[in-house]
Amino acid sequence: NVIVVGMSEKAGYPITFVRFLKYGVPVTILTVALAMLYIYLRYYVLGI
Repeated sequence: NVIVVGMSEKAGYPITFVRFLKYGVPVTILTVALAMLYIYLRYYVLGI
């Protein structure tokens, strides 16, 4: 992440912390929700 932000700044497209959060938080929430769904289905519904 730090490397990409540095490269972005050098290219003239600075990424602020708020902008990073704007995209990062929804992706994190979606990833965690999908992982929870997978674990629930895998171990509780299918019992595998």
